[in-house]
Amino acid sequence: MRSANWLNRSEALALIPDDDSGGAQIWRVGAEKTARRLSNGIADYSLISLTADARTLLANSIETADGIWTAPASDADHKEPESLSLPAGSYNDPVWAAGGRIVFAGQSNLWLSNLDGLERTPLLTERVNASEPAVPANGRFVVFVVQRHGVRNLWQTGIEGGGLRQVTKGQFDWHPAVSPDGKWVLYASDIPGHRGIWKAPLDSSRPADALVNSGAGEFAISPDNQLFASIDDLGELQLRSFNDGSLVRNMIAPADASELHWSSDGKELLYLAGLNGRRQLWRQALAPGQPARLERTLPSDVRRVSWSCDERKIVCLRRELKVDLALITNFR
Repeated sequence: MRSANWLNRSEALALIPDDDSGGAQIWRVGAEKTARRLSNGIADYSLISLTADARTLLANSIETADGIWTAPASDADHKEPESLSLPAGSYNDPVWAAGGRIVFAGQSNLWLSNLDGLERTPLLTERVNASEPAVPANGRFVVFVVQRHGVRNLWQTGIEGGGLRQVTKGQFDWHPAVSPDGKWVLYASDIPGHRGIWKAPLDSSRPADALVNSGAGEFAISPDNQLFASIDDLGELQLRSFNDGSLVRNMIAPADASELHWSSDGKELLYLAGLNGRRQLWRQALAPGQPARLERTLPSDVRRVSWSCDERKIVCLRRELKVDLALITNFR
């Protein structure tokens, strides 16, 4: 609960995240543990304020208009980007799946879609605040993050839905990366005062192992399951052993590198980074040398990028934010 304002001696108005979407909505909360939701929609409220007589409410809302696009990874292909046909709303984390399909989060579910978005299937039978889907090379299942009541854990479901099960039970588990052989998941786990990188078997044959006693934002596992690349808390690109997490070496990369992807031959890393105020695609060889920019110009509103297995295509999330101020009355 945040942005609380006293309404009277025993009630307050406050913002509380919705369990399904994660977006903050306006609630009327009583001292006797009673609560009533006053707003309901796709807007995510960030701040509320009451007038002195508690009769008028000023609300700052953010409405998200997202689009998912596919495009060649290089301008040399001369093919224009194409947008998936999706209902208006908020979407997140599109990734490639087997057969040229796309998995993404949105509308309080996970979705499996074809390239035009006209044929899409929800993967979960209930509404849930899901994010960060990760699909192995064999494409048989999806590992993703579920947030409930302030706790984040990893879950797994079949690529066509079904077989839903919980993978981790930490307090704040996120940023999953599935090994190419589909046997392991690498993830970040945060507890108060400590961050770490963990590795868990997807067959539940043994407990998860802590590999690194420091945080990281995202991971990419090499095709031979021997190494993983990560971006640490200071923005450095590192190579580590997938067996025990030991540091192999640091790599030269832009400070804002993100969206890591390992090439299919295991000789390069691909990522997204800024150049002259614009986000660009980069290629970084594991051999000593400088990173090279790919000839693909990205729109300024691109937020997430995922590469296909052959590195020839990308799918990206483009986000437009609409910020409004609203006066609300007669809410008593």
